[in-house]
Amino acid sequence: MVSMVANVCLYLFVEPGRELALYVVFFFLSTMSMVPYQIGWSIIPDCVEIDEYKTGKRREGLYYGTINVISKGGSALAIFLAGIMLQIVGYNTEVATQSFETVEAIRLIFVGGPALMVLVGFVFLILFPITKVKHEAILRAIEAKNNGEEVDESSFADCIK
Repeated sequence: MVSMVANVCLYLFVEPGRELALYVVFFFLSTMSMVPYQIGWSIIPDCVEIDEYKTGKRREGLYYGTINVISKGGSALAIFLAGIMLQIVGYNTEVATQSFETVEAIRLIFVGGPALMVLVGFVFLILFPITKVKHEAILRAIEAKNNGEEVDESSFADCIK
């Protein structure tokens, strides 16, 4: 949420001549951008353990490799779309100063877009079914399954659909 607020502040308060506001907002943006990044990477081991429970195999490389490919593809797509959006709003590389409308459109795109993505990520995070209690139950179930014991899936059944 701090990241979304910082994005809105970037739009509202950062203008030419207000360098201090720019530095303050970018401090919060850069600090808070680490949070969703780390949350995303910390979810992968949970998925690996669900997969291990279901298949009996640990396939970390498959998951991390897939996430890396998706991440690189997503970055390439974002850069491509940014270029298209700049073209749509009338960005002209030939002029030193862009029109007011173009500058406002660029501000909206590059502030609103990331804020929207943070909001979407937050919704997905809320919907993520694995909690600390369920994760511990999954680890116990993997151990029990490996020892040939009976496993009660009721405490984490919604995680292994």
